[in-house]
Amino acid sequence: MRYLANPQSGGHTREALRAMAGAKSVEDINQMLYGRQKKLAKLYVPKIAEALGTTVEELALCAKRWAENGESPPEFHDVIPLKGSDQNRNYVFRRNWLKSKGITSNKAFVIKVPDQFLSEFDILEGDLLLIDTTDTSFWPGAFYAVEYAGMQRIYRAFVKQQDNYLCVDRQGMIIPHILFAEANVLGRAVWRGTDLRA
Repeated sequence: MRYLANPQSGGHTREALRAMAGAKSVEDINQMLYGRQKKLAKLYVPKIAEALGTTVEELALCAKRWAENGESPPEFHDVIPLKGSDQNRNYVFRRNWLKSKGITSNKAFVIKVPDQFLSEFDILEGDLLLIDTTDTSFWPGAFYAVEYAGMQRIYRAFVKQQDNYLCVDRQGMIIPHILFAEANVLGRAVWRGTDLRA
């Protein structure tokens, strides 16, 4: 616990540790830090480790190494790049969350929705979509990043007359529907981030 709370190692605030542990109060964390509540430590430390995407054993090993050698704390997050934009930007995702979704960070990218064409599906301009490049199988209703006519665009999958299609709008009035089998599918959208201030 001291390793995680130390600004030079884990760097987590006591409130952050309380939230990860699901503890009732910061005082519980304080008591654990001072070694006064070993029963609470046995309950909460595994939960904190899980929230960080690691194990108690790995945390103990890292704490020991840091105490002996002053090594940097391990990374519990992965960085995924934004593609299809002039901006050189990366986004940070929790490693244990990515793992729970079956996503490998080096086989994923983030794309920003460039327009309002998908608004009827509640995908809005400026939304961020996390794309899993290992998932290119057809799923009706799913959203995919597709490279078409030299551009990367988001399409929605649907079935029409027993054929698998991709569309930007249901009627195909904005951009014509394309057959899924003929599309250069880059991956499936598995997460959306949106701006709630608009």
